[in-house]
Amino acid sequence: MEEIELRKHRCCFTGHRPEKLRLSERKLATLLEAEIKRAIAGGFIGAALNKKLPEKTVEKAFNGVQLLVLAICVFNIIRNIR
Repeated sequence: MEEIELRKHRCCFTGHRPEKLRLSERKLATLLEAEIKRAIAGGFIGAALNKKLPEKTVEKAFNGVQLLVLAICVFNIIRNIR
């Protein structure tokens, strides 16, 4: 196989590049820790709501949150284009 064909079947990770970060590694680690804690809490809250609410209500809430995330992404894209 030629190199171009091989690249189609390859996954590469170049590694940690702290010089490319906008934040210090300490600040980034603090933010990451907080985000992990929020994700875990969100999982517990979602599981509790799933037990207490009808399935249709949970689906609507989930879809609403997905639309909110999409709207935030579109907002950020438009803001960065200007």
